[in-house]
Amino acid sequence: MITDPPNNITMEYDEGDNIMLSCIARGNPRPNITWSPGPDSSRTVATSESVDIQGFEVITSNINITNLQRSDTTYICSASNSEGFQIRTITLTINCKFDY
Repeated sequence: MITDPPNNITMEYDEGDNIMLSCIARGNPRPNITWSPGPDSSRTVATSESVDIQGFEVITSNINITNLQRSDTTYICSASNSEGFQIRTITLTINCKFDY
C-alpha cells in the first residue's frame, strides 16, 4: 500500500531548516494517510492530493515542517483502508547549530 518511502528511513538535516516529508500510498478503496505526531499548527502543515490510476487511488501526503528543532526526531506515516494498514517511520538526525 505505501509506495514511498519504500522502507523506514533516516534523513539528516540542520536545526532551523524548513523541510518537507512525503508519503505516497495507493489502494482500492482509497487509502487514508495520517502523520504522527500530527501537524502542529505553529510549525507544520500537512497537505495531500489524490489521483486515480488504473482503478487505484494514489495519495500523496506531505508534511511541511518549519524551523526544525532537535526534538523533531521521528515522524510516522500511516496508510489504511478496509484492506489493511501500513506504517513507515522517518527518523530525522538533527545537526545542532550551537553546542552549549
